[in-house]
Amino acid sequence: MAKKFEIPDIPESDRLGEFSHPRETTDLIGHRDPEQALLDGLRSDKLHHAWLISGPRGVGKATLAYRFARFLLCHGGEIPAGADTLQVDPEDPVFHRVAAQSHSDLVALRRPYDEKTKKFKRDIPVDEVRRLNPFFGKKAGEGGWRIAIVDSADDLNNNAANALLKILEEPPERAILLLLSHAPHRLLPTIRSRCRSLSLKPVPPQEVCDVLERRGTTGDIPPLSLEDRSAIAYLCGGSIGRALAYAGEGGLDLYKDFIHVLSTLSHGDYEQVRSFCTQFSGQKGEPKWVMFGEILEFWFNRVVIHAVSGLPLQEIVPGEGAAFEYFSAVPQMWVDQWEQSGHLFERTNAVNLDRVQVSISMFLEYKETIKRAA
Repeated sequence: MAKKFEIPDIPESDRLGEFSHPRETTDLIGHRDPEQALLDGLRSDKLHHAWLISGPRGVGKATLAYRFARFLLCHGGEIPAGADTLQVDPEDPVFHRVAAQSHSDLVALRRPYDEKTKKFKRDIPVDEVRRLNPFFGKKAGEGGWRIAIVDSADDLNNNAANALLKILEEPPERAILLLLSHAPHRLLPTIRSRCRSLSLKPVPPQEVCDVLERRGTTGDIPPLSLEDRSAIAYLCGGSIGRALAYAGEGGLDLYKDFIHVLSTLSHGDYEQVRSFCTQFSGQKGEPKWVMFGEILEFWFNRVVIHAVSGLPLQEIVPGEGAAFEYFSAVPQMWVDQWEQSGHLFERTNAVNLDRVQVSISMFLEYKETIKRAA
């Protein structure tokens, strides 16, 4: 469950649409073992100064980080008698101050928003990390811990990563760094080696379905049938954040349309492909473009796994079987095709290529690959 707080005027790179920010979220779905590891660290009186919390995008890393930060700020590192979770009363003043970003002993580093371009910076610059020097250089305002959350460490540019490394090498007393990462293997090995690692696993599909059902009754997302909830739970790969985005922003419909285009690609006309791809145009099309990238990765992984294993395909949306027939032959060709698509996505995002034209060219390549495979 999440309390409703006012959305700040300045957009936040770590907020999912208009859903509650992780700092406002009261419940942690799954991840009991990582939560227990943090509690055990407190009980040992040797709490590590830096934690690398990793896992798929939207799985709950930030929710766990803010949950831990609130607990430390509320209790000063002491565990109340009988406490077996990091839960803090939503009515506690610390909860409200963290949610309002007004607690002097907590700072969050993330990609800044550029008011001129009306876009987020592509990375976290070194100046953001340098904010930690005066922050950690002073005593905690309330005599407890000073906590910094980096969401995400993947976004640090080279200079910022090296500046953070210096802090990790000489950690201040009673200071905690919580680094969130979707791809920890891409971080500097020296950063990883100075952090204690917590890996968050995908949330089981049934728990994802339960969240979607609850959020549908509260009006956070449109009410969904059991069939659609199950399909989204499968699509999202155990990510609560992704599941909510798919439910609230048409991700399941996007996947159904994608499957329809694929299933008719060998004999479909160009206009059908173009019609599908136009939804990625402009600033409004960016959320769909992000979901399209996730859907492509999900689809190609599924194709290759099923082709190699030989197991029959269990359809999660109508038409998958027809599309799968085209794609299941010659798996290596599709591995190569997915690698090319991945590079195209990275280049499109890096240098602002035309997303419509890029996606059309992808489908035309898939069509040619189908012909070669046949």
